[in-house]
Amino acid sequence: MELKTKKSRNWPIAMTIFAALSFTSCNEDVERALGDWDEMIWKTEAQTTQKDDAYIIDANGGKITFTCSNYSDSWLSSADSLDKHYYITHEYGITRSYDANWFKADINENVLKVTFKANPNPVERPLKLTVTAGDIFHAFYFKQSAKK
Repeated sequence: MELKTKKSRNWPIAMTIFAALSFTSCNEDVERALGDWDEMIWKTEAQTTQKDDAYIIDANGGKITFTCSNYSDSWLSSADSLDKHYYITHEYGITRSYDANWFKADINENVLKVTFKANPNPVERPLKLTVTAGDIFHAFYFKQSAKK
């Protein structure tokens, strides 16, 4: 009976050592799987104004297109504006289009198009739109001007 007790005490120690050794690999695939991903690089050719890291969108609306140069397949993750979170439902883990009445986001492989409808309100509309390519995320910030 004592042998069984001694054996059961050593088992958690052995598993801890095994787990620690399995995470010390320098293999690039293991590092990427653990979250060591390159930051997403997005560019736009649109003539836009940026203020405080946010793209300024005219009160009349508009469209802005971004292209990711280092990831070939991205999808929508989340969207937030003021105190509202837009629930982006995922079919099989991937959502490529979302329409929230005042903005619409479409992503096809590495191209993101965001369209804004006119803002009839006297208050600026902020939007945080997050895209992902697996375990890497990128947030876009927009501020749509208020109606004057």
